[in-house]
Amino acid sequence: MLRSLHTSSFKYISRFVCKIDTFENVNSRRFVSNPSKWHGFWEPNDLKLEPDVPEYKAIHIQVKGYDFPVLESYSKYIHQLVKNIFKLESDLWASPARSTEARTYHPRSSTINEKYSLIKYDRTVMVENVATTTVPILLHFIRKHCPEGVEVTVKEPNPEDDEYRYVPDYDVLGLQAEKEALASGKLRKK
Repeated sequence: MLRSLHTSSFKYISRFVCKIDTFENVNSRRFVSNPSKWHGFWEPNDLKLEPDVPEYKAIHIQVKGYDFPVLESYSKYIHQLVKNIFKLESDLWASPARSTEARTYHPRSSTINEKYSLIKYDRTVMVENVATTTVPILLHFIRKHCPEGVEVTVKEPNPEDDEYRYVPDYDVLGLQAEKEALASGKLRKK
């Protein structure tokens, strides 16, 4: 009886091995390039999927020109470009205009022929958190669409530009000086 069990089990094992060799019982799709349901389930903790791209905290795009309507429309265009196409946070503001006086003289004399008052307008677009890979593309757009007579400067924020942006209120400054004089005891209340 032992011999018959041994013989029957051998037949069963040999059939099983033959079936494995012919891939009848094994799912053959696993050997093709289709991933299993466990593919990518475990990933190491120190694996970074996206590379670190450095960013500028803020960039000022300063637009200057003598023709006010052209300058205003171009600064609005830059603001909308940054906001809608590049999906970046931006802010637009106007700085006080700077006036320059130009004079022409009569030939071979020091008497003035004509006086011209030139007003240079200034607009600034501040863009925040700009990736360094985005800046060249943005500059290409700005340079391609720049109208004639407009100067464009791209730079990092400067505290001097921030001071120039605000126009002093002389009434408030006078009241503050009077308040300090009252506090020090130089003036008496009326």
